[in-house]
Amino acid sequence: SNCFLKLPEALPSTALAACAVALYWFPKVALQYTGGAAAFRLAAAGAVLAWQAMTIALPAAAAAAAARWAEKRGLDPVAAAAAVSVPAFVLAEGLFPQAYTCAFAATQLARPVSAQLLAVGGTGAVAWAVSAVNAGVYLALRPGARARRLAGAAAALAILAGVEAFGRARLKALDAADARALAQGRVVRAA
Repeated sequence: SNCFLKLPEALPSTALAACAVALYWFPKVALQYTGGAAAFRLAAAGAVLAWQAMTIALPAAAAAAAARWAEKRGLDPVAAAAAVSVPAFVLAEGLFPQAYTCAFAATQLARPVSAQLLAVGGTGAVAWAVSAVNAGVYLALRPGARARRLAGAAAALAILAGVEAFGRARLKALDAADARALAQGRVVRAA
């Protein structure tokens, strides 16, 4: 009765539904601003939504395959799915051509400490960190083996601590560089 093992049958409709909810406005815009018969314009809008759904369906399919692989070998299928879903999501977001892009990293722009990851790894680094922390928290909160729950919590905390330490150190270095430039008269100060 593992939900990950039943996932492949539900993937196309679930992913399409998720994109339809996120892009609920798209069919109306397609009808309003494109030419041709209404049925053709709606079919084209549906095709775009289905294409966008692939960024959800592909990582979910990879997670489901990892869960099946792990279960056949007597391993924890949920841990396997969580481990595979993070890189699969980051790869799908970064490499899959999307009709409407909004990087997952944009969720962290209001937090300058986390946004510092953009400088070293681009949007993929931020997406990886957020996804990995979420996977670790999920494993920590999911009932089951104590060792897996502790490992999930430890991984989430280690990633959070690493992001925090790196971000704070980078911001401190940037502030020091700005102060030096200002002291040397290389920066125009706005009042």
